[in-house]
Amino acid sequence: MPIVKQRWVKAIQKKEDYLTKPRESEMVLTASDGLDEKMAEQIQDEFSRLKKNVKNKALEITQSWPVEESNLLSPEKYNEMGHELAKRFAPGHKAWVVTHTETEKIHNHIVICNVHSETRKSLKNKRAEMFRLHDLNNDIARENGFKEIDIYGKETKNFAPQRAKDMAAQGKPTWYFDMQQKVDFAKAASTSFDEYVGILKFRGVHVRVENKNISYLYGDEAKAVRGKRLGKKFDKDGLMKAFKENDERYAQKPGLRDRMLSDLRAAFDGKGNFVGTQSHLLLESTSYPGLGKKDYSKFTKVTRNTSRDELPAIFDRSGGILYHEMKRASEQSIFGYCEAHKVQLKTNDKGQKVLVGREFVIVEDKSWKNSKNGRQGTIIDFVKAHRNTNELGALAIINNNKKILLLEQYFGSYQKGVQSFYISKPKSALPEVAHKMMQSLLRSRGLNESHAATVLKSKSLHVGEDRGVWLMGEKNEAAIEFKPEPNGEWKQKRHGKPSVSFLESLTNSKKMSVHFDPLEFLILSGSGKAAHTKGGNVFVMFDESSEKRLTEVLALNPHIQEIHIMPTQGRAELKQDKDFAQRMKVHFNPFDILVKELSMSDLGHDRNRGPDIGM
Repeated sequence: MPIVKQRWVKAIQKKEDYLTKPRESEMVLTASDGLDEKMAEQIQDEFSRLKKNVKNKALEITQSWPVEESNLLSPEKYNEMGHELAKRFAPGHKAWVVTHTETEKIHNHIVICNVHSETRKSLKNKRAEMFRLHDLNNDIARENGFKEIDIYGKETKNFAPQRAKDMAAQGKPTWYFDMQQKVDFAKAASTSFDEYVGILKFRGVHVRVENKNISYLYGDEAKAVRGKRLGKKFDKDGLMKAFKENDERYAQKPGLRDRMLSDLRAAFDGKGNFVGTQSHLLLESTSYPGLGKKDYSKFTKVTRNTSRDELPAIFDRSGGILYHEMKRASEQSIFGYCEAHKVQLKTNDKGQKVLVGREFVIVEDKSWKNSKNGRQGTIIDFVKAHRNTNELGALAIINNNKKILLLEQYFGSYQKGVQSFYISKPKSALPEVAHKMMQSLLRSRGLNESHAATVLKSKSLHVGEDRGVWLMGEKNEAAIEFKPEPNGEWKQKRHGKPSVSFLESLTNSKKMSVHFDPLEFLILSGSGKAAHTKGGNVFVMFDESSEKRLTEVLALNPHIQEIHIMPTQGRAELKQDKDFAQRMKVHFNPFDILVKELSMSDLGHDRNRGPDIGM
């Protein structure tokens, strides 16, 4: 829940001296793209071009987080949010963001030059701009896992017990708000008490439904919380009302049940096996004609002496749309996920596995716990935090079933809430450094360095502060690391699974474009010229080791009858080997798959043989 306030700055040099003076803890200072960190000098230079005298040299926005939210992310991430706020609030104005960490509340000082770099117009000084600033700040808070300030005040403040509010205000551990967020999600996704209980079970919350009350047990906590303590919408009456509303939402989409069943059952894994649940009982609800008399008070009674790790077998039949998918996900190992996705763990002096850089997060095979704030969860919450996604996004990743995301549009609204922890990621190079390194890498591969800005926009590419460049596949299963050498050349190293692709984009088209060089593909993709931006099938290789995966894709997609080998423009020794196309012809022609080599002159013309790519 970041809050913002603003003030005008007349003495810009004094402001810079104050913001950059030495402090007891780490400070992060960054500037807009293409600027150095000499704030006062560059702002004065902007004003020297004006013919009129403007007293207010800059606008300073202070963006601060409460104590309980000040250690969830790295200082660099808070700094990035400050830059994002500056870009949205004052596009075209030079900006600097100084992140201070010396107090319990982390905060950004965002200094924005009052003069637009091109139009020379000044920022507006009107009351409406203050409201716009708060709206933009709320947008950024929501996008980064924090609650918007109005929602946080209305829901959490009103319904949280005083003890939990006091603990949060003092920065002491409290799991209460995390449980409230998990309960909110389950309520939005359920149409019965059994669905509700089943979903929360796999979020680490044990629910006990009885004739008059409903109680919640969080993780390994011994004391239960009654539903009425969370608010009226989480007691039995409020939940039954929500279940009915959710069913009505399904009923408004008559073909939804059959579509969802078909899509979930049609999801395949890499070996061609079904990964979606195949039970027709999964989607029973009042969306069926004639089921309008559903008894929303009905529930399966679970005895008090039942283990928290177990639910009766009847839940396999009555658990609902998400129950089976969450059950499958819960069987996966967090350790296995960390190994597959390069999340570093280490053993502390107590023999516990903890996150590197976030040693307060204790990790076990099926669960984790944040020792700072008492929050805990399952692999679903872990992946949600790591990939900065929501519950359905995490399920789709764990179960390798993107069809789950279809459910998103039919669930009731719920807030993502605050992330329980933040997994450290490699620090990025400054924008100007990243641009220079990318230019050098492209030059070394015989590619036009003018494409550097286009390639840097890709989410698949990361330039580290060590000046290394990482090119990561779409599923994060493999990557190529490029390291600069003193002679201007670049050394590359492959990481991760050996026989996977960089990217696969499949449609109903009969033709597929095969790209040998992922960097060249990013250039085409960034300029909107790649086939997948026009509806064609695309397969992008890492290198020769991706040939096995190409064979698997063609075997699992018999509608593809023609593949186009895309030309490369890089240095001769970096181009695909000359035998590649011939191997593909020998391999696939007996299966009635036409293999065609394209030249640069073929691109940009309507060939009636596949997607028009255009250069």
